[in-house]
Amino acid sequence: MALGKKNKKKTPITGVKSQSLSSKKTKSIINSFHLLLKKKKTIKDPNQLSEIDNEIEKLGGMAAYQHASTIGQSSSRGGDSSHVFIAWLTELGVKREYLGSEGRDKMALLEIGALVHNNYESERKWIDTELIDLKSNHPIIREQDFLQRPLPRNEDDRKDAVSSSLVLNFVPTPVERGQFLIRLNTFLKPNGYLFMVLPAPCITNSRYLTRDRFLEMLNTVGFTLLKEKIGDTKKGSRIAYWMLKKTAEPQRGRAELSKKSVLLEGANLNNFCILI
Repeated sequence: MALGKKNKKKTPITGVKSQSLSSKKTKSIINSFHLLLKKKKTIKDPNQLSEIDNEIEKLGGMAAYQHASTIGQSSSRGGDSSHVFIAWLTELGVKREYLGSEGRDKMALLEIGALVHNNYESERKWIDTELIDLKSNHPIIREQDFLQRPLPRNEDDRKDAVSSSLVLNFVPTPVERGQFLIRLNTFLKPNGYLFMVLPAPCITNSRYLTRDRFLEMLNTVGFTLLKEKIGDTKKGSRIAYWMLKKTAEPQRGRAELSKKSVLLEGANLNNFCILI
């Protein structure tokens, strides 16, 4: 990224106006933040925590992370997955059903990890969105941790659809990721839709999680697969998409689903894992 005039003092990323980050730089920044935030979850020593906070500040603080994440999700980078979600809802006849039913309430959608406030602006006639993220960068986006979100008190608190795009892979631990999946079910009405997006390597290049194991977990927590699109990383497509429907309440799964087991062996594999 061009910084213009050279300064002796390091300039935070967010301090440069009207400058864009390269795709490589954006990915590097986000990965660095994820590593540091993951460390914070496991470290209790005050001195070590202080060192991590200093490292975060050197990167430009959480505002820099938000800036990089927003760029990463921009449609020009292919990061806006909402167009896939809407296309699938259209193919399944859901959009037609809502638009064709006079007097029907709009589809209540919860978008988790919303970095952009207007992803569904063109669908306002039939979609009513609630947007949440850990760090809000817009008044419309509520600052909230989905794992800490108050449980629904009644059916009115549940949603017709939930979008979780590139969020589950940021949850720090395998157990919390499993809890995240269960909570997705909890916040959906019966027959509600779940749109899930992950980096493809999470299920194609992990020692502990395969595509089949992931779908088994989703089925165990009450979801039925409707649509699937897994990018071929060898061809530069690194995103995996799923459309699922809530067809049951979470069930007790096989004991293996709660144990960290090697499912794929080989070099250059990642350690992404989910336990339920």
